[in-house]
Amino acid sequence: MERLFQVASGKQVPTPSTSQGGGRGFRTPTEIAIAEAIVFEIEIDGIDELVRYSENTLAAKEFAVGQKIRVTYIERGLGNLWRKIYISEISATD
Repeated sequence: MERLFQVASGKQVPTPSTSQGGGRGFRTPTEIAIAEAIVFEIEIDGIDELVRYSENTLAAKEFAVGQKIRVTYIERGLGNLWRKIYISEISATD
């Protein structure tokens, strides 16, 4: 497991106009704040690629590089064409 620091940033999301007819005006994008996080690159047994998981900086303090962890994940894909691993939770092993 490797730790990477991700700085706080803002992401602009376009806001679609919901009004009908001639009242469609210019809408400015909404900025969504993204908090600082630690990004873990995790090796999972039986999976060839590294999987990334973001955790807030306070919760990430309990994990160390090289530590054995328990990973809960969902694997989605389309046969052999496409595969994506979504990690839902990590926890320290006993």
